[in-house]
Amino acid sequence: MKGHIAKKCVRRCAQAGRKCSSRCTRYYYVLDSTPDHDGKRKQTWSSGHRTRKEAEVGLAEELQRRNEGIVVSSGKITVPSS
Repeated sequence: MKGHIAKKCVRRCAQAGRKCSSRCTRYYYVLDSTPDHDGKRKQTWSSGHRTRKEAEVGLAEELQRRNEGIVVSSGKITVPSS
C-alpha cells in the first residue's frame, strides 16, 4: 500500500488572486486503496494537519496499522432494526 502528502489551501486564496499564508494551508495524507469492483482507482484522504511533519507521522502510523491488518473504515455502518 502506498500513500503521499498533499497540500491544500482551505480558504481558496489562489482562486481569489491572493497568496496563501500558513494559517490557511493544511496538509493531508492520501492512501491508495485497492481498486473498486469496477477496477477504478480509489483513494482515502485524511483530515487536515497543520504541518507537513504531522501529516507524515500520521501517514506512517496509518501504513503501520494497515500492515498489521487493522483497517478502520470511515464508511457508514448499517444495523438492522429488530
